[in-house]
Amino acid sequence: MTIQSVDSPTILGNRFVLANELREGGMGSIQKAYDVLSQEHVAIKRMLLQGDPERQKTSFQREADALGKLEHPNIVSLVKVDQDLEGRWYLALEWLEETIEAYIQRKGAIPWNGFYTLIGKPVLDALVFAQTRHQIAHRDLNPRNIMMTGKEVPKITDYGISKVFGRDPWMPVAGKTFVDARTPGFSPLEADDGVHTYGRDCFGFAAVAVYCLVGRTIEGDVDLGVALHEAAVPEGIRDILERSLSEDRRKRPLDAKQLRLEIEAVEARRAVDIGYKYPCFLDLTSIAEERLAEEISLDDGSAVRSFILQELSDVHGLALHRYGDQDPSKSSLDIFGSSWRFRGRITGRGKDTIEIYDCRELDVATAASKREHALRLPLQFSFTPARDPIVAADILLEIWQRVADHENSLSQERQAARNERIFKAWKGYLRDRVRFEIERSSVMHFTSRKIEGNKVTFVLDSAASADGVGEERLVRAGGRHVFGTVRKVVLDQVVFEVQSGVADLIPRKGELILNTVAAERSLANQNNAVDGIMYGRAANERLKAILLDPSQARPPSAVDQKHLSESKLEGEKLAVLKQALGTNEVLAIAGPPGTGKTDLISEIVVRWLAMNPGKRILLSSQTHTALDEAIERIAGLVGDGEEIVRIGRPDDERISEFSKRLLLEEKVNSWAEQVRAKAEQNLTEWAVAKGVDRNLVQLGMLVERLAQTIERRQEVELRLEDAEQLIDRVEEVSEGRHRRHEIDHELEEKTVVLGDEITLLKNTRRALRTEERTIRDQLRSSVDMGPDIAGIRDPEELREWQDLYLQGSPAIEACKDRLKLLEGWLLKVGKTGDFNAAVVNDARVIAGTCVGVAGVRGIEDVQFDLCIVDEASKATATEILIPMSKSKKWIVVGDPEQLPPFFEDFGDELLEQFDEEEDIRPTILDRFLKGVAALPAASRAEMRVQHRMVAPIGELVSHCFYDGKLKSPIESHGLDLSGKLPAPVTWYTTSAEKRREEQRHASTFDNALEAQWIKRILDDLQATTEQNCTQITVAVIAGYSRQVGRLNLMTRKYAGDWPNLSIVCNTVDAFQGKQADVCIYSVVRSNLRKQFGFLREKPRLNVALSRAKSALIIVGDHLFCQTAKAPNPFRKVIEWVEAHPGECHLGPLQ
Repeated sequence: MTIQSVDSPTILGNRFVLANELREGGMGSIQKAYDVLSQEHVAIKRMLLQGDPERQKTSFQREADALGKLEHPNIVSLVKVDQDLEGRWYLALEWLEETIEAYIQRKGAIPWNGFYTLIGKPVLDALVFAQTRHQIAHRDLNPRNIMMTGKEVPKITDYGISKVFGRDPWMPVAGKTFVDARTPGFSPLEADDGVHTYGRDCFGFAAVAVYCLVGRTIEGDVDLGVALHEAAVPEGIRDILERSLSEDRRKRPLDAKQLRLEIEAVEARRAVDIGYKYPCFLDLTSIAEERLAEEISLDDGSAVRSFILQELSDVHGLALHRYGDQDPSKSSLDIFGSSWRFRGRITGRGKDTIEIYDCRELDVATAASKREHALRLPLQFSFTPARDPIVAADILLEIWQRVADHENSLSQERQAARNERIFKAWKGYLRDRVRFEIERSSVMHFTSRKIEGNKVTFVLDSAASADGVGEERLVRAGGRHVFGTVRKVVLDQVVFEVQSGVADLIPRKGELILNTVAAERSLANQNNAVDGIMYGRAANERLKAILLDPSQARPPSAVDQKHLSESKLEGEKLAVLKQALGTNEVLAIAGPPGTGKTDLISEIVVRWLAMNPGKRILLSSQTHTALDEAIERIAGLVGDGEEIVRIGRPDDERISEFSKRLLLEEKVNSWAEQVRAKAEQNLTEWAVAKGVDRNLVQLGMLVERLAQTIERRQEVELRLEDAEQLIDRVEEVSEGRHRRHEIDHELEEKTVVLGDEITLLKNTRRALRTEERTIRDQLRSSVDMGPDIAGIRDPEELREWQDLYLQGSPAIEACKDRLKLLEGWLLKVGKTGDFNAAVVNDARVIAGTCVGVAGVRGIEDVQFDLCIVDEASKATATEILIPMSKSKKWIVVGDPEQLPPFFEDFGDELLEQFDEEEDIRPTILDRFLKGVAALPAASRAEMRVQHRMVAPIGELVSHCFYDGKLKSPIESHGLDLSGKLPAPVTWYTTSAEKRREEQRHASTFDNALEAQWIKRILDDLQATTEQNCTQITVAVIAGYSRQVGRLNLMTRKYAGDWPNLSIVCNTVDAFQGKQADVCIYSVVRSNLRKQFGFLREKPRLNVALSRAKSALIIVGDHLFCQTAKAPNPFRKVIEWVEAHPGECHLGPLQ
């Protein structure tokens, strides 16, 4: 470090008066300054002008981020982060007098006891705080970045290469990293592997300890071992230092907390070994003496006192007994012996004695547990008066303070553990998903394929989830790859659009593999949301505290009745609307099927925006269907929905036609067209005012636009050609290795990344070609020379035309310059994220799926005032945190009794660390609504009146799934099927049929008999509706995709026989959130083993039975369902059906 002088003091930020002392270190300069606000000296730290600017910038940002969180008495305090007049960023830090290096050079070597008391323990406490509370590792601890205050208080500085442990190595990180940064003699030789990061701080601490113990400069890595050999270190401590400095990172303490525990254990043993004990003087109240004498049958006070001393002579532990936030010095002290607890308080004229006023016997196990968590100090108890009351009082105060510090530390560790656990579980789950994607790649196995141009239709060996629409996937073809996007999923058929590669190379059978690079982007967005909440970067920092303890959320405020006057809602929905409008932080709404959640959400949006002019709502859902229904209802309440922006892809078939016109891309394009028209108008008016012909200007604009579009397209084509040549070379190598039956995962990953780049370039080229065709069409329809110019392909020739015809007066030359500038700018309008942000900022409602809202460039930092999430019960915790992290208030809506999110198999490592049912599977809605730590009652709402199902169906669902709380006031929707159906709830049982059993196909099942019966039922429904001249919707659903496939073939074959029926066949899971006039549920399973498979899941049966409005028909073996192994949700359903013969029917199909 060098010290220079600067000539004249200046004032920085109207606050800091710079002094003449300037220190330069590795990545920053330190200048002393006087803070006129606090009237104290500060250190101004700035990046150096020389060196790697990107590395310095990253270091500066890391230090600012770290010190912004780390408020600890032994970590340097951050005063301010700001820019100077030249735009250079600086940190204002508390001024510290000298480094430990300078302190030791001045003082000389210090013994271990002095080092640990003065420097070691405070520094270790600071490291523990940073690691456990904020997951931050320093990574470069050495004598130059631990400094001393004027009062000899050590403080850690220089967090410029620190690492936040939550930033996983699998996440793509732009910019410089510091894995190889180290200080010789004070850092491990190996680079940071991201696993043993905290252990590097233990190495640095041990090296600093050695430096202080020997009192000389350590010349490098080899000299560190020599210095350790020279150092006078107590036994036990030497072993810890040697392990901390081991070249084998696995031998070092895992983190600073473990290192502190090991040192404290040795220190406690050393105190015992040398026989030192703190004198501790006791007294006993007469009441306590009498009670204890009676309880243990002793005759006098002397015997009682001897018993207490004997009880505490072997083992004891200390803990404070206080009420609430009572001052520790005014609290009582619990002293735990081998089997007794003695409670005392400070008394005596000089406050030098502990007076025991309560005694209680404990069982041995309880006493041991209490001592384990208590502070253990070497104490010499005595009932004699203190010889020096002043010294005795000081010792008591120190004991009290050490016990208080111990308990505060335990409390912080417990809170940190609680805080970390749920977030660690979520991050562990995301890491597990990445592992799953990489190892399994979520393979779809196809048994055949049909190629039509760049569209390929695959037939899979089992049904795929509709959630796969939009996924980027690839097919391996020998050593080559074909990249594309899933455009449509219908059961076992997948439509795949080829983006890169040759479709004809796709084999007849093979695997459609998830593009893990693309999949990791989605997981990265979820990881970023979790990190943002963990580290205080969410739109509302309170979100973290509420997620950890929902019970502390602030309840809603009262709302003036005037805000409800225009609402058409009634009853419970009006009451919930009132709660929602008064939401201060969060409201969770449980809404069973048919209770009108979409109507409620729409009203909340409209009324809340009316109450809060100028504010924005983020409307999200796990499903496109629910989201689009809400959008249409909102638009119906406020007009045409122009203030709504829908996030999604234009080619996504799951987005409704109504919502597609509200898509962000459509809005940006419309806005860009308005900007273009206005800009062109302004230029034309300017040119005309200068005497330039209007038609010439308009023709010039088209020519300039065409020239720049061609140039841009040619540039993209060159990049595309380079990328395709590179991928060809990579795949040639891959093909060769494939023939040798070798797999190179690094080559595979490189191919995938190149494939992504080629897809992006092709999309850009396609857009530019479309733009080019549009411009040529405009030229052909223009006057004068436009049609002739339209055929020019060379931008240079277009420029020559401009030079030839756009010349003459200075005005025309100026116009030509403006044309070039204007078209260059207009070519970018609407093409970057900045324009997305501009459109979003003008909207009042932004709507997108939970994961979808994170995938839009330009709105990453846009914050919302209220977030409403529908179908919250179907979103994993990490998915729903994406929209929640972007908003200041939250309303989550869903039904925790219906199907939860779908989870793939969890990895062993994840399940070893976390409980599947408590940590991983619960949704945010579950955490808000269930358990002792649920939201306060005022922040929860239940909707219990449903209007979808007629009363007989509603009562069945209410009794079997909602403890009878669901009310069903609708007796009829006007659909009369009594001529063919025995009851609104009808179970046609196959129990008496010989062919009733299921048929197994690999991991799925179907049931031919049930499919045949369902055809007969559809025939009956057609006859009834034809007779009544009515049209009805019919849902035919089953739990197994194989059965749905069979039913689909059957209904397509006979569709012409049922003109009055609009039939949809689907799995139970896919039909969640939908409804139909009649629902036919095929049970499928029937076997002698009494095995249900996933039909045993109660939420799935709830979904199946709650889709029908007027008639519910169940087809299956009811005796099998009644006797199948537990858990068995069907048993309760059958009991209800049998107990209500007037509303339900159970019998064979006649």
